Amino acid sequence: MYEQLKQRYLRGYLRKDQLARYVALGKLTEEQYQQILAQA
Repeated sequence: MYEQLKQRYLRGYLRKDQLARYVALGKLTEEQYQQILAQA
């Protein structure tokens, strides 16, 4: 799930707020969320 979401975010298919929703739903950890944002 992490890799899929990372690729979608980097390609512009997901916004930052949408990615944060995955954290709230428990699909991503806060650490993974921060890693994805750092790579953008």
